[in-house]
Amino acid sequence: MNTGPGCNVGANEMLAILRTKYDLKVTRELVRDLVRILDPGKVKQRHMHRLIRREYRCKGPNYVWHIDGYDKLSPYGLAIHGCIDGFSRKVLWLKVGVSNHDPRKVAAYFIDTVGTLEGCPRIVRADHGTETGLLMTVQAMLRANGDDAFADNSYWYGPSTANQRIERWWGILRMKSSDWWIDHFKELVTDGHLQLGDPVNIMTVHFCYLDLLQNELDEVVQRWNHHRIRRQNRGDCVSGIPDILYSCPELQDHPACRDYIHSVDADSTTFTLCKSQCDFYNKGDEDFAVLARNICNLNGWNPEPKTALEARQLYLHLAPCIEELLDA
Repeated sequence: MNTGPGCNVGANEMLAILRTKYDLKVTRELVRDLVRILDPGKVKQRHMHRLIRREYRCKGPNYVWHIDGYDKLSPYGLAIHGCIDGFSRKVLWLKVGVSNHDPRKVAAYFIDTVGTLEGCPRIVRADHGTETGLLMTVQAMLRANGDDAFADNSYWYGPSTANQRIERWWGILRMKSSDWWIDHFKELVTDGHLQLGDPVNIMTVHFCYLDLLQNELDEVVQRWNHHRIRRQNRGDCVSGIPDILYSCPELQDHPACRDYIHSVDADSTTFTLCKSQCDFYNKGDEDFAVLARNICNLNGWNPEPKTALEARQLYLHLAPCIEELLDA
């Protein structure tokens, strides 16, 4: 194998060659050291063309909202959707339901937040996907009377790499909460109690876990919005507490920093029309919930578990009971 000067083989390429062609088990760190010794000139040359990361900049709160769905729990029937403010990094909503791909349900999260804040953002940033179609239409309607440069272009589609605020925050969610839940449901699957794709099992998961998981997500959001973000050495990411950064932008040493919210009248015809197109119920099959609650009442089971252990026990009791009832 030619590894001398002029070979222009990087560490990754050399590692692949050693493992596949020569069947040598070596570590990536060892290969990097060898490449530096054998071909320092090319290493320096490649280093000069290293990736230069772009810096994220946002003028103030409500200038850009980043929205996205989180699908790591979707195999178990639990779909999470969230939104984060680009400037303050305050999480504006974090909801779990039976779907984050239904445009009417996703738009309901947006319109509910707009109604609470009495305004919408200057720009909405989202990934390409059919689930955001109605949300983007609602945003365009609410911004139609705007007098700024983005009034006619207030919704931006793009790849996940461009939606970096919310994509980065999903990593935090996994570390703080969802990783534990993934292991929890994987154990149910491994033990044979949860059949992926079985509608009865999935609806039972909805009944047992949705409210419990939503309560935990609310706690995660509250802790995040009240914690202090440290000062960054790069970019224009301000330090501070998200809630305060969002509510009091005038405290920042940025001349252009202000609240960029676009006022929305919750009693207006436009808002009422937009709201009528949304589906605010995202809790699963209502008839199934009535059946499950009746079974719980007959057997003395608590239909509203407060802990993951209680939810698991309820699921283990309820799922086979409903399966047996439907097979009868």
